[in-house]
Amino acid sequence: MKSKSIFTIIVVFALLLSSSIIAYAGSGSSDGMSYTVYGNDYSNWASVYTTTTTAMARTCAMCYTAGNATVPAGYIGAQARLYNSSGTLIKDTGMSWNKNAAYGYSSETPYMSVSSGYYYSSGYTQAYNGNSYSGNYPTGQTTKIYTS
Repeated sequence: MKSKSIFTIIVVFALLLSSSIIAYAGSGSSDGMSYTVYGNDYSNWASVYTTTTTAMARTCAMCYTAGNATVPAGYIGAQARLYNSSGTLIKDTGMSWNKNAAYGYSSETPYMSVSSGYYYSSGYTQAYNGNSYSGNYPTGQTTKIYTS
């Protein structure tokens, strides 16, 4: 009877332990790039985040101004893109811009339900140049992160 109780305790403990495992699978970021537009210095990068069943992409841009001032609304644009390991585009946010004065801006896809496999992100950023928007500045590709 005592060995049956010990076995039951071990099974219950194992079940409790396995149910508390976090579903977060991983994340990765790109190196990004730096650029100057309209007298402001910018840097950008992409990130990818996965859980066991989902993946999402984020593209970020930061602006470094003299005196650490914010830039006006509409100065920073970002576009996030999520890809599977074969290079198929899963989700693209399209370019969007900061809606308020800010130091930086990010655009992200929602978490998408995905099949088991590797996923990565890369994106683009833009900056206001006084008349329109500068060309697309690539963030580079993140590492490929596995979701099971």
